[in-house]
Amino acid sequence: MKADDVYTDRFSLNDDDGRGTYRLAPLDSPNHRPNLTYEYKGYAPPAKGWRVSRALMEELDADGRLHFPKSPTGRIARKHYLEEQSGRKVSDVFTDISPLQAVGKERLGYPTQKPVALLERILAASTNEGHTVLDPFAGCGTTITAAQKMGRHWLGIDVTPIATSLIQARLEKSFGARDIRLLSKDDPAQRLAFNVVGLPTDMNGARQLYDKDPLHKDFEMWAVGLVPAIPQAKKGADGGVDGITYTHDNPDKSGKVVVQVKGGKVGESQIRDLFGTMTKENAVMGFFVTLEPPTKNMTDTAIKYGFYKSKSGVGKPVPVIQIRTIEQLLGGDNFVGPISGGIGAYKDAQRITVDPKQAALEV
Repeated sequence: MKADDVYTDRFSLNDDDGRGTYRLAPLDSPNHRPNLTYEYKGYAPPAKGWRVSRALMEELDADGRLHFPKSPTGRIARKHYLEEQSGRKVSDVFTDISPLQAVGKERLGYPTQKPVALLERILAASTNEGHTVLDPFAGCGTTITAAQKMGRHWLGIDVTPIATSLIQARLEKSFGARDIRLLSKDDPAQRLAFNVVGLPTDMNGARQLYDKDPLHKDFEMWAVGLVPAIPQAKKGADGGVDGITYTHDNPDKSGKVVVQVKGGKVGESQIRDLFGTMTKENAVMGFFVTLEPPTKNMTDTAIKYGFYKSKSGVGKPVPVIQIRTIEQLLGGDNFVGPISGGIGAYKDAQRITVDPKQAALEV
């Protein structure tokens, strides 16, 4: 192929004056430019005019950056010397980042989770270290994780408590970052502390959330997030399933756990109802979350349903039905599985080691 035949940036030529290898790029205007329609050194203008003015054309010519075809009917092209280029432009179609695999180590189980590598590339292309990144649909916190890893400040927003709970757990597992409310002022972990804004942090806030809505939907979603479990938008016929979580003691199959939340008066019959819901849902355990303290009859009835023993033989037996108050969950007294950390809606995140320079964070 000769340079006179086409105008493209897809082939290279050697300059006769020893300036190195160059590529040709067209000087044709992509749009109609009557003011740039002029003849230059005997060469007719393109149909839509030149891409540059006559003054710039003369500057390029004087600098030896124009290629003149042998035929007077050919078209002048511009030389781009390769040694002056920083490389090929990065495409906005990424084919070298694989989607998350179903059993990948990075996958947490969140339905819309993206690879951290993808968000790292996006942040690297659009921000610098120390910039602030906003993710208004934070989900499971992949953007936040990438921003923290790359030394960016960040702000994450999500409407579901399960998302904020998952992000908090992910930050702690990945970086050792924790809610600032759980740290003393002299704790060295303060440099990685984050703030959680907009969710109740004590019993007074929990009661306000419960009272503000007659249907108590926001309260139920928030309470389910404390477990944490996956909120269920549509309950079953008996209204007993507010959330779903899983045991992770059996490597072959996770056991389903149903979660029920109550904010008003509670009693023994609700524990029996929970066991009935477990049976219908084919669940191995049931968690009962209550704003008010449970009665003795409730705790006695729960114990009567016995203990869950892992079929894999791993871990210790735990009560099939467990009861926790909101106050207990806020204080860190969580539901338990046969093994430590063996209960969760999603998998634990991987540990990420970075040079920590991040300031206070916001969830």
